Amino acid sequence: MIGRLADVAPLMLVFEDVQWADRSTLDLLALLIARTSGRRLLVVLTVRSDELHRAHPFRRMAAHWEQQRLVERLELERLGSQDVAAQIEAIVGERHDEADVPDELERLGLTAREAEVLRLVADGLSNSQIAERLFISRKTASVHVSNILAKLGVSTRVEAAALAHRRGLVPAPAD
Repeated sequence: MIGRLADVAPLMLVFEDVQWADRSTLDLLALLIARTSGRRLLVVLTVRSDELHRAHPFRRMAAHWEQQRLVERLELERLGSQDVAAQIEAIVGERHDEADVPDELERLGLTAREAEVLRLVADGLSNSQIAERLFISRKTASVHVSNILAKLGVSTRVEAAALAHRRGLVPAPAD
């Protein structure tokens, strides 16, 4: 079906956070990459290299694809706090006083995705609700929450939410 769609009009498929992909998803990606040649199909994969362990099967797949010249690899540097503040200003239309939040998140060792999950945890969302909101699996949401708890040095979601509010990492609850 994807091939037929790409034959009708250019098509772009985006898969984010491939480092969390299961075996069947990796198999699907391998099939898509193998069959993109000659089609108007762009497959974009995002991977957080700091969360991709050395033995991850995706590393071997990507190396093979690069060797076969099936893919082009682009590595993007992490945005600094000034860049994040400028991006927030461009999106929201005003400057925020929370420009130091990215520095605190980085100091805590939280990735951008983990910071996003922490905000949802602080809003009281369950793993299932987080998964639905972020278009990820429940297992992936659970892994993110476990990583957040470990990095923050807390043992419960409530403690993580409290710490996030105390440090100004999440917006204050509306009255």
